[in-house]
Amino acid sequence: MVKSMDYSKVNLDGINGVVFDFGSVICEPIASDAKIFDLWRGLGLTRSQWDEVFAKYRKMWDSGQILGDEMYRRMLSDCGVADPGPAMLEKLWRTDAEGFVETKIPETLAFMRQLRKMGLKVGILTNMSAEFYRDYFTKACAEYIAEADVVVVSAHEKLYKPDKALYDVAAKRIGLKPEELLFVDDLEVNVEGAKAAGWHAVQFLPGIAAAAERKAEAAAND
Repeated sequence: MVKSMDYSKVNLDGINGVVFDFGSVICEPIASDAKIFDLWRGLGLTRSQWDEVFAKYRKMWDSGQILGDEMYRRMLSDCGVADPGPAMLEKLWRTDAEGFVETKIPETLAFMRQLRKMGLKVGILTNMSAEFYRDYFTKACAEYIAEADVVVVSAHEKLYKPDKALYDVAAKRIGLKPEELLFVDDLEVNVEGAKAAGWHAVQFLPGIAAAAERKAEAAAND
């Protein structure tokens, strides 16, 4: 079950815009984990192998350097699996992506709407591949996008959080100074990146807690 975040405790003093991450803030990838690892284990691989190779290639994917089929091909090759062919690569990609948008976090949408009623600007800033943005995010998360004044996607900018340049792009697009902006992200490294870029930032801790639970469960099943 997705844990809710108490947005009522977020300090908005001096804030004129709030920008949200996607993963574990707008959508919780619980379904993605369960479904993708069924396929992954079916190839004779473990969760620890996935964690290692996904971390190796995800930045390249989300910063627009490679496409999804190439990422999965490289991941499998690093794990000693011969090229499984385009059908399996497509299945890996679609299974992962579809599960990622299956479980939305309604508290974030409610907070976005509250912010707009208060006259604050709202944005989305995410590390995301162009493929996922085109095929899944724009459709599955249309309600969230409708509340955003700007949506900044790493692959479109050829940048990657916590690169300061990506936060600078978001601030320019939303039309506010960094010190007027608050960033919400589940990963501490991205929260610290926002702060280093002059923003205020808070960590979406329930996303971290849920991720820790998933990892512990997966390790028990390996």
